[in-house]
Amino acid sequence: MKISTKIETGANLAVIVLVALFAWTVVRGRTDVTAGPTQVSGPKVGLNLNQGALKDVNWSGNGRTLVLGLQTTCHFCTESGPFFQKLPSAASGNTKIIAVLPQSVEESKKYLQKLGVRVDEIRSAPLSDINVAGTPTLMLVDGKGLVKNVWVGKLPDEKQSEVLSAIAPKAPSRIAGL
Repeated sequence: MKISTKIETGANLAVIVLVALFAWTVVRGRTDVTAGPTQVSGPKVGLNLNQGALKDVNWSGNGRTLVLGLQTTCHFCTESGPFFQKLPSAASGNTKIIAVLPQSVEESKKYLQKLGVRVDEIRSAPLSDINVAGTPTLMLVDGKGLVKNVWVGKLPDEKQSEVLSAIAPKAPSRIAGL
């Protein structure tokens, strides 16, 4: 009888250890999952675009440039068409708009025409050349070719207003007392 009691106690301990290991594995796994999504890499403020697909852009001549990273197969790009149509009038010739798509220039031109979107220039290049991981991506670039602001994805109304304001001509500063 003593042996059967020892076997029963050993079996109970083994079950307890297995349950504890299982619980620890589940808790550890959930902690990893809820730690947050992995940050998608993409263009960052300060990125220098004086290389790769845009190395020959005359940044200083443009003053400010809005670079659109798009794809003809991106439904968010297509859905953002009405917003993109507003960009040229908001820029009022003050901000040059360049669209970069991985498709051919001709295919990209047809796509943008279908959306009713006007840009100053279309470039064909892999989006990874300009650090774009998700489309649409908008980058406001200064006269030195440095990214000053980035917007990614289909933008909500408040972000669209932010973009339109950022590319609008700046009112001349008024000197106090004049």
